[in-house]
Amino acid sequence: MSTSTQFERQMKSRIAWKPEPYQKKAVRFLVSRPYAGLFLEPGMRKTSITLAAIKLLLGKKLIHRVLIVTQLSVATDAWPPELDKWEDFRDLTYRVAHGKERESALRDKDAKIVIINFEGLGALIEQCPIPGRKGHFTYKPRAEFRGARWPFDALVCDESTRLKHTRTERFKRLKSVLPLFSRRYLLTGTPTPKGYLDLFGQIYLLDLGKSLGRYITHYRNKWFTPTGFGGYTWVIDNEKAKKEIERAISPFILRLSSKTYQTLPPLRGAMGFEDSVPKIDWVDLPPKVMLKYNRLQHHFFVLLDEGGVSAKNAGVAAMKCRQMANGGIYIDVEKEKMQTKRKIGRVHSAKLIRLQEILDTPGWRKQPVMIAYEFNHDLTLLRDVLGADLPVLGGGSGVGSAGARRKSFTETREAWNRGELLRMAVQPQSVAYGLNLQSAGYGIIFFALSWDTEAYIQLVRRLWRSGRSKPVYIRHIAARNTVDEVVLAGLKRDADTQNGLLNALDRYRRRSMVRK
Repeated sequence: MSTSTQFERQMKSRIAWKPEPYQKKAVRFLVSRPYAGLFLEPGMRKTSITLAAIKLLLGKKLIHRVLIVTQLSVATDAWPPELDKWEDFRDLTYRVAHGKERESALRDKDAKIVIINFEGLGALIEQCPIPGRKGHFTYKPRAEFRGARWPFDALVCDESTRLKHTRTERFKRLKSVLPLFSRRYLLTGTPTPKGYLDLFGQIYLLDLGKSLGRYITHYRNKWFTPTGFGGYTWVIDNEKAKKEIERAISPFILRLSSKTYQTLPPLRGAMGFEDSVPKIDWVDLPPKVMLKYNRLQHHFFVLLDEGGVSAKNAGVAAMKCRQMANGGIYIDVEKEKMQTKRKIGRVHSAKLIRLQEILDTPGWRKQPVMIAYEFNHDLTLLRDVLGADLPVLGGGSGVGSAGARRKSFTETREAWNRGELLRMAVQPQSVAYGLNLQSAGYGIIFFALSWDTEAYIQLVRRLWRSGRSKPVYIRHIAARNTVDEVVLAGLKRDADTQNGLLNALDRYRRRSMVRK
């Protein structure tokens, strides 16, 4: 860390970190284990808990330098503010290894913590020497790094579900250096967004295959059954298999429920949350639109006034059906130099009309509301009704340099938290992690529905979290007899599966405490 940056940190006003009893318990859990996972719901302060554990481990000289791997938004907008906020962590020097600062951050021996995004792992491995089995380097280090030792002995994987797929390049790169870390930790509030199969990659990062096996094929064959076309879909065998997996990972996974340890306001209308009855606002597509929808769904082609829409397979057809259910769809109009130009076909306004009705009701009219969208053309439709200057956090927000877009994102987020925005469009995948948005907001209206259960739960948790006193209201606008019904069913199924795992881990923890 540069001298000027260190000085700026020291000049900032800080507050004392006063942990709750459950936070102290989580810190002890991490410090007492060489590898462990925190399955804590969003808003339970996983970041500060981990920093407290890192401080203790550094003080005891059990570790010397920590690598934190996460996604970019969390690396830049979540970890640095926490490090700069608390007086207790003043001595934890850090660098964010991204962009022009990446190489200098990795070379900075004074930085006890280096924070890097998943995509930066490749650059890290290229720049730092990694000893192989016979003393050779797995990757040839660049000249300025030759002769240096691997600099990290502790690893933290934040939002670890981004590493659940073992065939991805990010997982393979991290796997190649796992044995070099004497301590490994993972953090997530949504460990199984699509089921128990998501656990393997994450747990492997901790114990190198001791509990669930070294290979995902063995894991699948032991506890899952292939189904679906070609046997590419794997489902867990039975409740006994679930319990065996839960029992295998319970010794090094800490699950604490916000319902038990925090006082949260009421949550109304959300999918997959206990004590919350889903609120669905159903709409009917016009008969002519429904005919076109069915043709696209079954024949993978439909002709609209603006042009034709075709799908290569059932998966693409399902995506285009979701677009049509929302009211717009991309239409291929011409091809030039192997590139297809697209324009937006406006199919119907049923969801837009229902959205406007909700926003005009007394309870919602003067309250700040997030409106969740999925596709960029959804945002176009929303701005046609709510104004071209509708603030947005997410994709499709505009053009310009990356720095300008980042600045606009930050300014919009801060304006929302100050209570200055009445309406704000959000894309769940863009804002679901590492952001605190609970300072303002009445609720969320899901104009478009997404298959991404994890992003859905995380977005709701941006509002419904510790530090908020007012209730949070959730509404879902869904089209009858369309793929929206399937998406809603999938959200509930995946959320129920995840809740089952988390509750089971909580029971195992309580039993172990009783035995002690």
